[in-house]
Amino acid sequence: MKQFFARRDFALLWSAHTVSSLGTWIDYVVLNLYVYKVFGSASVLGAFLVVRLLPALLFGPLGGYLADRFPRRTLLIGCDLARAVLVLGFLVVREIPAFFALGLALAALDKVHQAAQGAFIPDLVEDRDLMEANGMIRVSTSVTTVIGPATGALLVSSWGFPVAFILDSATFVFSALATIFIRRGRSSAQEDSPSASRPDFRVALGFLAGSPALLYLLAVRFMDSLGSGAYMTGLPLFANGLDTSHGASYGWLIGVWALGTLWGSLGFARWARTRNLPLATSFAGAVLLMAAGMAWTFHARSLAPAMLAIFAGGVGDGLSGLLFQTTLMRAAPPAVRGRVIGTSLALLHGGAIAGMAAAGPFLERYPLQSVTDVASGLIALSAVVGFLVATRHLPSSAEARPPATQGAQPPS
Repeated sequence: MKQFFARRDFALLWSAHTVSSLGTWIDYVVLNLYVYKVFGSASVLGAFLVVRLLPALLFGPLGGYLADRFPRRTLLIGCDLARAVLVLGFLVVREIPAFFALGLALAALDKVHQAAQGAFIPDLVEDRDLMEANGMIRVSTSVTTVIGPATGALLVSSWGFPVAFILDSATFVFSALATIFIRRGRSSAQEDSPSASRPDFRVALGFLAGSPALLYLLAVRFMDSLGSGAYMTGLPLFANGLDTSHGASYGWLIGVWALGTLWGSLGFARWARTRNLPLATSFAGAVLLMAAGMAWTFHARSLAPAMLAIFAGGVGDGLSGLLFQTTLMRAAPPAVRGRVIGTSLALLHGGAIAGMAAAGPFLERYPLQSVTDVASGLIALSAVVGFLVATRHLPSSAEARPPATQGAQPPS
């Protein structure tokens, strides 16, 4: 870890990501509280939450295209500054359409920023260090997932909404300032390739379809997102049934999941640097661990075993997510990397939305454990079948770069 922070550019990007991720989670909580306070309607709040989920389906790929078309560092700075302004806009608007428009714009910029950052990371670190760099990014994401909502609630309760919005805006300004000092811009491959100027997302889909290895990883991660959406929908219901206060139990479970993903991401990244770990076996094993942890959680009868199960599930999620993200970054040509990453973000986010939408009606009719068992079983089945079918197409090592495929060529 020390050698990464000695590298000025990556240290700046990591700092910017950590602070902006904190701001994203702060505004998530503060905005939900604020919308309910202003309008006093659960229906308006529910619609606002849906509006903030939808941009990922469009603006992940769009952000990827912008990251291929324009300097990635400049795009990150622009997204941060725009978010800083939009957050303050909530202090002056009072109409529902204006709230929804600002929420939609803020969520869209979040996804553009996420796609651009994913495309930018391989420009800053050597290929051999990409696994550990992604692990460190995921660690800061896990930490801010835990402390961000608590910080947002604390700001509102202690100083009120105006101070919360101002400090939240300041996190994005800090992120922009840190990114400004990164010296490296877009790569020469990005500038020279004619495909970088094409707003054609068949480039990304063609690349993914042309690689059996990536299709396997993407299909399993999609099933993971689908099941995780259902799992996270049922988690508050499960926490409500525990002996302790459901609010405290729910908070503990979410925190332990984040700790599991943190340990899985950073710990595996370090092991991968020193051991020749097979990618196919590592990925399938991580997914099976995650599915087992998800299923075990809702069969627990008290908080302690549930926390142990959800920690195991978080470790599996951290491992599989890290392997998928790093493999995708290594395989995608620099000129279309943004669109490939952005398209994968949209597909995975769509799976999570579908899982959340389907979980509600099912949870009304079936026991919580059976819904989770089915979701976990589908995830595990996809991992096993995919492992048997696609193993020969995957790199032999988690540290190896996948071979180039015909799908990497843009369509004519």
